[in-house]
Amino acid sequence: LVGAGSYQWNRAEVQVKTSHARTFSAEAKASAGGFYDGHGTALEVALRGQYEPHLLTSREYQVADFHRSVGAFTAATVRLRVDYAASPRLTTTFFGQYDNESRRVAFNARARWTRA
Repeated sequence: LVGAGSYQWNRAEVQVKTSHARTFSAEAKASAGGFYDGHGTALEVALRGQYEPHLLTSREYQVADFHRSVGAFTAATVRLRVDYAASPRLTTTFFGQYDNESRRVAFNARARWTRA
């Protein structure tokens, strides 16, 4: 629980990205600093692939480690996404995610058809 009141903290963050215009791209972000009455660090990494002209994929990993006066926790999430365009009017998306808190894997699939 977070007690009632006003909180203010500072965080430092570093980001590195490559161009999304390339076949493969990557992104990394790291941050550290205050978190309510404690401190925390976070790391995010993403890898993307574009296979012209119809397929996009991405893999993401996030982990955050926080320490407060009442305890500590680590949150980790892994995501996978695949987008496929059979045509400009018919697209599909598949999304999968796992997180260490619920210890569940979740999947979502969507198809979009735009009539002429």
